[in-house]
Amino acid sequence: MEAELNIMFSWVEYLVVVAMLLLSVLVGVYYTFFNKQKTFKDYMQGGKTMGVLPTSMSFVASLISGIALLGIPVEVYLYGTQVFLGNFISIAVMIIGGVFYLPVYFNLQLHSIFQYLELRFNSSVRILGTLLYTCILMAYMPVVLFVPALAFNQVTGISVHVCTWVISVCCLLYTTFGGLRAVMWTDTIQNVFTLFGTIFIVVVGCWKLGGPREVLRINEQGARLEIFNFDPDPTARNTVWTVVIGYTCNYLTGVVANPGSVQKFLSVPTYRHTKWVLFYSTIGFVVINSLCYFLGVVLYARYHQCDPVAAGVITKANQMVPLYVMEVGRDYPGLAGLFMSGVMSAALSTLSAWLNAVGGILYKDFMEVFYPRVKHSEEKQSTIIKSIIVILCIVCASSGRCN
Repeated sequence: MEAELNIMFSWVEYLVVVAMLLLSVLVGVYYTFFNKQKTFKDYMQGGKTMGVLPTSMSFVASLISGIALLGIPVEVYLYGTQVFLGNFISIAVMIIGGVFYLPVYFNLQLHSIFQYLELRFNSSVRILGTLLYTCILMAYMPVVLFVPALAFNQVTGISVHVCTWVISVCCLLYTTFGGLRAVMWTDTIQNVFTLFGTIFIVVVGCWKLGGPREVLRINEQGARLEIFNFDPDPTARNTVWTVVIGYTCNYLTGVVANPGSVQKFLSVPTYRHTKWVLFYSTIGFVVINSLCYFLGVVLYARYHQCDPVAAGVITKANQMVPLYVMEVGRDYPGLAGLFMSGVMSAALSTLSAWLNAVGGILYKDFMEVFYPRVKHSEEKQSTIIKSIIVILCIVCASSGRCN
């Protein structure tokens, strides 16, 4: 079966994936040679002149990783639609962030959100926050790289480690030299691949199964449709309580405590623009998440009578989405390539957002706390930040071998 899937990933599929990677690199080339970022403010905050559209799409792209595109559908397939409640939680969290957090960040105009910890407490707490964030980055980024690389390996046969390094190098080419402008415009392009790839695979898959009504009927018969499970058992997999508490903490962290997210909110000229970014980001986030949830419903309708893991077609449930994509895309050249480019795009967007943010944060936080009297030129600041990003990316890519 694996050999058959590999053959099905034709030159058309490769062409779609290469086109996405090439567009990403070209954006970095443009901001490296034709529209250079000359100051720290330009490099880390886009000169505070970014528009609402690219900022919104970039924010959504950085929150949606390849893990979500491949993992959420399987979660719904295995355990039902209770997690759909997460959409309502995300809307509530965006409102909380816009009312209580972002006005503070915007008024203070901080280079790093950890500066707030110094203002509120002291410099030691600021450095502790920076180090914890960096440790989280080093633990999370290899997973972000590994998951789409594993999926790409499943449908092409190309080594997981080769895929990991290809993603990492492409990310470095536009993140390191192009700064936040390159990251956000590249995220915008990549978000288009993610959105349309997911839409097409859901629509085509649903149509092949007889339409939405038939898909929902099968899921209802299989007791997969639930959203108000108030079971108080804390060990239950998905209930209203576990979803509300877990998703609230997770989304709050991603929206108001993630330096990469706050960095983007501060890249627009005024707080009014920030509110519009929040509004459009919420819509985009809910749309893509809903597509992932519904893809899980489609997966159940497709495999409810013959689980591919139990049948020995695949060895783990996390291989189910690539398997389904290749089966659905059999009659539609380029469809599988579009979806896989969306998965890789999601990984690139998340990786670039974290790397771009942590490079500036490590530099500013350590320099302002330990060497407050040292003033580097704009060129030297840029060189140091780029070096930090390169080192972190290489370490993350190398860590993927441990998986």
